[in-house]
Amino acid sequence: MSLPHRVIIRPFGDSDPFMVAELLQAASPEYVRFFRPFEFSCKAIEKLAWRSEKDQWFAVEIEQGGGFQAAGFYMLRGLDEGFADPMYGVFIAENFHGCGLARATLAHAEAMCRLNGWPNLLLKVDPENTQAFGLYEAGGFRFARIDPTTGNQVLIKAISQPALRDVE
Repeated sequence: MSLPHRVIIRPFGDSDPFMVAELLQAASPEYVRFFRPFEFSCKAIEKLAWRSEKDQWFAVEIEQGGGFQAAGFYMLRGLDEGFADPMYGVFIAENFHGCGLARATLAHAEAMCRLNGWPNLLLKVDPENTQAFGLYEAGGFRFARIDPTTGNQVLIKAISQPALRDVE
């Protein structure tokens, strides 16, 4: 009997740009047709991830029996450019599609917003990506505007801010 799978969402490490490039390059063209935030090379991903000061990158892994398997990643970007609200982007590997991992990263991203005092979470979605749009709409995201450079819809979700207490 095998041990159950566990989902791990953790900040990017040194080898993660390579892992992300491998996942993106291994995906079928049909699967990645809506995911176009940057070039799918390790060098391009390293440049974006390692120059980040406020932007945050997270690896998504599946653990089973002490081993780890890359399942995807997500980003909170735009903060380094001076925006008050982060822009969420996610990619889940094709073989883990439909397992709820994108939904888990959304919950993690919302927690990061609350912890950091970011009032809104933004994302862009291609108008033809009805499956992703359905996930985001069910998660409380609403239409904000059209991105004139891509034609993508920009969606927004207001994040309620808890009264955090300092722990002594």
